[in-house]
Amino acid sequence: KYRPPPVKGRRIEEKLTIGLISFLQSSFPDIELEQPIAKGARIDAIIGGKIGIEAKYRPQATEFDRLYGQVEKYLRRLDHVIVVFFETPSRDVHNFRNRINKIFADKVTILNIV
Repeated sequence: KYRPPPVKGRRIEEKLTIGLISFLQSSFPDIELEQPIAKGARIDAIIGGKIGIEAKYRPQATEFDRLYGQVEKYLRRLDHVIVVFFETPSRDVHNFRNRINKIFADKVTILNIV
């Protein structure tokens, strides 16, 4: 089970994402960080060219709409997307999951690491 280390200061989301990817590298040596997936779009990581990982740290309400669009765009190129939320209120994650599941239920996994 992954437990992120305490992170402070600037660029918290980036630090948490790098920590998560470093943890996953032992199980998925082919994981690649910050990969272009479409014109103007970069996903946080890709495993085996087929599974994408997008991480978010305490996203604001407006960021959920953007994230939905990102996931939709990523799924044009990938088989599956894993969205990892860090320290995000469970009601926000639940609402996002419900929205995603209406269209992409079997293609998106959503996790919240508190």
